[in-house]
Amino acid sequence: MRWPRMSRTVLALLLGCPGGGDSEPPDTAGRDTADTGDTAEATHLTGELAVESVTTLGLDGDVTASGLFGAKLAAQGNRLVVLAEGEGAAYVFEGSNRLARFAEGSDAPRGDSLCAGPDLDGDGGDDLVVADRDVHSAGLAWLLPLDAPDGTLYDAGSATVASSTRDDELGSALACGQGRLVVGVRGADGRDGDDVGAAWVFDAPLVGDLVRADAAAVVEGEAAGDYAGRAVALGDLDGDGTDELIVGAYRNSQAERYAGAAYVLDVQSGSLADATVKVYGEAEGEALGRTVAVAPDLDGDGLVDLVVGATGWNELRGAIYAFGALAPGATPGSAALAAIEGQDPDDSGGVGLAAGDLDGDGVAELVTGAPGERESVEPDAPPGWVGVAYGPARGRYAPSDLPLRLLGSTDGDALGIALAVAKGDDGLPVLAASAYRVPVGGTDDAGRVYLVSLGLP
Repeated sequence: MRWPRMSRTVLALLLGCPGGGDSEPPDTAGRDTADTGDTAEATHLTGELAVESVTTLGLDGDVTASGLFGAKLAAQGNRLVVLAEGEGAAYVFEGSNRLARFAEGSDAPRGDSLCAGPDLDGDGGDDLVVADRDVHSAGLAWLLPLDAPDGTLYDAGSATVASSTRDDELGSALACGQGRLVVGVRGADGRDGDDVGAAWVFDAPLVGDLVRADAAAVVEGEAAGDYAGRAVALGDLDGDGTDELIVGAYRNSQAERYAGAAYVLDVQSGSLADATVKVYGEAEGEALGRTVAVAPDLDGDGLVDLVVGATGWNELRGAIYAFGALAPGATPGSAALAAIEGQDPDDSGGVGLAAGDLDGDGVAELVTGAPGERESVEPDAPPGWVGVAYGPARGRYAPSDLPLRLLGSTDGDALGIALAVAKGDDGLPVLAASAYRVPVGGTDDAGRVYLVSLGLP
């Protein structure tokens, strides 16, 4: 099959509200050409490049001090949703076109997580879920249509999910699937002790004010202090036509103290101790399971695969691990099909992670985000970076082994805090990468999101 030819201009969009202007396109430096196995060749973006240097069109938005635009990203179809954590708002874009800004209600001081996916409330349209784990000191999530009008308040949505238990931290993470929503509740107590954490699973249609008792399944962490539910995902990893549940418990200490773990299991109430598959960290403080994601086929077996972030690995350098088919039982992170390491202490590699076919050759790329300094809570932290391993990714990559690194240009910008595979103005795949603390127009912590085209078949 011959893939459609993309524009030869590298596209990078600084997303916000309309404003800003065009700059001259870059030259062809930083590209190499690789055989895709078809009659076309793919021209890849390569090298260590400042992310600003690949910008051809810049849109600056409603620049808000500490707006933290880009704290989280979610892609659904041709749309990209950007969480502005400091504003308590979510923006919806189609390519560079801003479609809507959904605003906080009185109960939403900021926002911590979001997901977007197919119809969850029974109206036939795609939906968005936003959560804040601090509302009422327990957590609250709101569901609203992805095509809701500009200015819609979270409270005007069709459903909410709430906890009434103090320090539950409902909304620590979210996952939207086909007719199913997963809500991470990392501070939940359980049968095995305090702060075991949990994942609540709700089946569509979701309507009205929902609580734990309305969940189709509640899965608890396996030990006190695990904080299970800090990361969640859904995906059909075994090819049986039904999504499995993936839950990260980054403080699990079964192997080593806070080495972390990620679990794969069928959706049913119970404990993560009964999971079909467990991937575990091997070093103290590794924090495997801090992030989890489902990737397109990485190993050629026709099934989606698992990617896990271990943000505390090796003095917080961080790492991501990608796994092909996983046998039942326990698997160490070192057995990964592919891994990407962080470079320096406190890089926090793996806080952002993504996988998808970004160069049109039919094979998924593996992408890590290293926002730096424990997610850049310190303004004088070094710039963040994003690393790309073009598919098929195999083996372990040190930063110097990566064919492409996109580098932040401002101390404490937190480039790589969130990543997604999105669509550009031409409808072709682009990498979305957030720098949610980058200053814009002299305003600190305003935040930006870059859309970058990586390959040109």
